[in-house]
Formats: sequence, C-alpha cells, structure tokens
Amino acid sequence: MTIKLVALALLCLMTGTAVAQEPKVTALMSKDLPENPGREALMITVEHAPGGSSAIHRHNAHALSTCWRAPL
Repeated sequence: MTIKLVALALLCLMTGTAVAQEPKVTALMSKDLPENPGREALMITVEHAPGGSSAIHRHNAHALSTCWRAPL
C-alpha cells in the first residue's frame, strides 16, 4: 500500500512539471548603439502563465527589468 501511495505521489509531481508552460518571449525593438560599435539595445516582453517563473539565470550584459502584474 505504501509503495502505491509513493508511486501515485511521484506520478502527480511528474504530471505537474509536464504541464508547465514555457514563457512567451516577444521582441519589441532592437537598436544599434552608435557610441558602442557592435553593441545593441534590445527591448523584449516575457509573459509567464499564472504562477510561472523563470529559472535562476545570468545576463552577461547590463539588464533593466520591470515586473508588471496583471489584475486577477
């Protein structure tokens, strides 16, 4: 009986991760920076499903972010 409960719990956990949605990334604008040849400014939006998030990651550049929450 205990093995069946553990198997059921693992199945539920696996199903939850399989249903997770990838965020929607949309490029809004890209502009070359004339004072820094070879560099550009890029503006994007990242939309997550309710309760969604991004894994911890690193940007090897300067980044500015703003978080907007949609009303429920």
